[in-house]
Amino acid sequence: MAGLSLLMGTLVMVGAVGVMGMDAAHLPLLWPYSVCAMDAIRETDRFHLLPFGLTSRYDH
Repeated sequence: MAGLSLLMGTLVMVGAVGVMGMDAAHLPLLWPYSVCAMDAIRETDRFHLLPFGLTSRYDH
């Protein structure tokens, strides 16, 4: 899932900067921030679903 965060962070930056023309003067800092934010959301979601047994078997 962390690899998926890397892929999605890259696709979001390519779409925002390349396709839509967003001004990203600090792209080398913005990209890792977006990847870490996606990974943090994934971990938080997993933490909330864990007591109910609703997490994936690959997250353990």
